[in-house]
Amino acid sequence: FFFKQKTAYEIAQRLVGSEMCIRDRSYMLSMLNFTEKGLRKFLDLHDCWKEKCSSSAAVKESFEVIHAKVKRSKLAETNKSLIEELEIKLGMIAVSYTHLTLPTSD
Repeated sequence: FFFKQKTAYEIAQRLVGSEMCIRDRSYMLSMLNFTEKGLRKFLDLHDCWKEKCSSSAAVKESFEVIHAKVKRSKLAETNKSLIEELEIKLGMIAVSYTHLTLPTSD
């Protein structure tokens, strides 16, 4: 059990690399169950993951899955403030599509 929480923390902390790598790690995070401690650490790393969410819709979607899972979990009964904080932080992130280019006709 401790291993899963440590892994969640380590994965969130290491959201670096190529876009595909970041997307895959965020997806792996969304598959884990969070404890109160894990969720607190995840929120502490907001500065690390907010940039990744704003540059990739897939990453933000994975983090919204985390929010939905936590909201349905036992944590929802005892840690409403943490869940609200996550909701606020995710809500403040707008995904940027400026890096995409449209094909041009020759």
